[in-house]
Amino acid sequence: MISKDKVRKQGEIDYPLKLNADEVDWLYNKPFRYPPTNETIKHLIDFGYILRLLEIPREAKVLDLGVGPGWTSLFLSRIGYRVTGLDISPEMIRIARERAARERADVRFLVADMENFELNEKFDGILVYDALHHCINVGAIFKKCFEHLKSGGKLLLAEPNFMHNFRGKEAAQRFGTTERGYFPWYLKRTLRKCGFVKIRRFHNNRKRLYGNSPLEIVMHLSEAFVYRFILSLFWTQIWIRAEVP
Repeated sequence: MISKDKVRKQGEIDYPLKLNADEVDWLYNKPFRYPPTNETIKHLIDFGYILRLLEIPREAKVLDLGVGPGWTSLFLSRIGYRVTGLDISPEMIRIARERAARERADVRFLVADMENFELNEKFDGILVYDALHHCINVGAIFKKCFEHLKSGGKLLLAEPNFMHNFRGKEAAQRFGTTERGYFPWYLKRTLRKCGFVKIRRFHNNRKRLYGNSPLEIVMHLSEAFVYRFILSLFWTQIWIRAEVP
């Protein structure tokens, strides 16, 4: 009998094989699309946050988990980091390698399960961007991250919150993928149990530009309060950084 865990992971493996032509084109060009969509803008802004929060020196070694078509790994390589990207889907890794060859980027892409991988090296930073919500065993992932980080190394997570349990139902039905949302307190507690320290959450509310009109100034000043204390349960991504002692 095939285990539920194997069936669940098969959905992640087969995901890119179930996409239509436009969706496959997105994988080859993500995050760029014309005309720019909100998703394009969101990803580009998020990458700026990634650079700010990783806080590791040039030529540092970065492990990128659940990379999909590999765009975050390629961007990190352009900055000057030495990057290894993992994904459970061979097709995703094939696309990521194709993109790396096209862009002449020196990135190592490997097929591996982020819940259970072994690399004979340690990294200065590990990024899990928009991938954790496809997994069930968060503790196993965090343990592997802890094992593969140098002392003082940083783990950075960026994930949708618990509302994804509802918003991801359509994707789960169509692709058979895991679509799970998390509470920040659960992620922080699990990180702490795995040995991480300096666990800190960040809020990424600044995703719009404001003019100088009185109304826009009031909106700008009130936005942080509204998002942080009123709407954070529904609209705010979870950004968490943690370190290895």
